[in-house]
Amino acid sequence: NVYLPLLGYKHVNGPDGATIVPYLAQDLPKVSSDGMTYELTLRKGLKYSDGTPVKASDFAASIERDFKVDSPGVGFFGNIAGADTYGKTKTGHISGITTDDATGAITIKLNSPQGDFENILATEFAALLPASAPAKDQSTTPLPSTGPYMIKSYAPNKQAILVRNPNFDASAFG
Repeated sequence: NVYLPLLGYKHVNGPDGATIVPYLAQDLPKVSSDGMTYELTLRKGLKYSDGTPVKASDFAASIERDFKVDSPGVGFFGNIAGADTYGKTKTGHISGITTDDATGAITIKLNSPQGDFENILATEFAALLPASAPAKDQSTTPLPSTGPYMIKSYAPNKQAILVRNPNFDASAFG
C-alpha cells in the first residue's frame, strides 16, 4: 500500500486474493504469442507522494536500481533481455526494457517464455520509484511513493509511521 508495481494482487480474502490485477498499469499486459514480449501502458495522471508525475521510464530505472543496490530481488529479472549484462556492468540500460514517457508505453522483452512473469511484475522489487532515486539504502529518508500511503518516518528497529499519500487518486484505479 506504499510502493506499487505495475501489477498486483486483488485485495480480497480467499483464493481470489491470488488474482493478478493492474495496479499502476492500465490493463494486464499484452503478451506476444511466443510469450517473450510483454506490453503495458502506465495509467495516466499518476503522481508520487511528493507530487512528481510517474513516468514509464521510472519502471526501467527502478529495475536498474535493483541491480545497482544489489537487491535480493534481482534474480527475478534475470530473464529480461540484457539484464545479465547490466547486472555485471551496472552501466547503460537494460536493453530488454523500452519505455515511452509520452504514451506511457512499457515493453519488456524476455530471453525465453516465463509463465510466472506477471507474478514477478507484481513483486515489491518491481514497484516504481522516481528515476532520480539514489542507488543506495534510503530507509531512513523514504522515497516518494505511489500507493495510498507514504512513509512519514522510519526509525530502524523501532517504528515506521505511515500516513495517507496526499497525491493518491483512488478514482484513477476505477
